[in-house]
Amino acid sequence: MYFKPTLSIVFLTLFGINGNLFSQSVDENEAVNNKDLEKFVVIYKQIQEKNLLIQKEMILSVEEEGMEVERYTEIQKAKANPATEIKITTEEENMLGSINEKLTEIRNDFEQEVEALIKEEGMTLEDYRMIYLELEKDRDLQEKFRELMKS
Repeated sequence: MYFKPTLSIVFLTLFGINGNLFSQSVDENEAVNNKDLEKFVVIYKQIQEKNLLIQKEMILSVEEEGMEVERYTEIQKAKANPATEIKITTEEENMLGSINEKLTEIRNDFEQEVEALIKEEGMTLEDYRMIYLELEKDRDLQEKFRELMKS
């Protein structure tokens, strides 16, 4: 599906840990009009651009602490799955603490930027969430979204 872009584990870290940006419940009976969908697309495109920059910043943060991104990803996946055993050195454990602090700061800053962007474009966070959730389930809306993304 076009709407769900394939992104790296860094993006999953960004939204996986802090999924509350879009996870609050909304009234699902509200219809999405074309004007709101157009606003949503403008915002969504800007968020995608910012997200690419944030991913690079997060990767740099991991690497600056002396850990390979692949190793960080492996550790994070293992920690998310209790059935997976993984050996982590004391040095890696120390790096993880520092990395996670930096990533949390980056993620929080990004979340604030996204919220400000949504408001600047004249949409409420609740309306953005509602459209986001509707897009996940409404195929007709997804088609309109795809067409608007092309323009």
